[in-house]
Amino acid sequence: MFIKHEMFDGKTKEKLFEIEVVGVLFDKVTRKALVIPDDKKAILERIVFEV
Repeated sequence: MFIKHEMFDGKTKEKLFEIEVVGVLFDKVTRKALVIPDDKKAILERIVFEV
C-alpha cells in the first residue's frame, strides 16, 4: 500500500512538504513481509482518500 501526504500553508496555499510511505504487513516472528488480506485492504482503502 502506497500513501502520499502533502501539507500546504493555509494562508499562501504553498506546498510545505510531501511524503510518500509504503505500508507493509510484517510478521515479527519470521521477519518477512506478508500479503495484506483482502478484508483488511478493503478497510484501508475506505479510509484513504485523494483531495
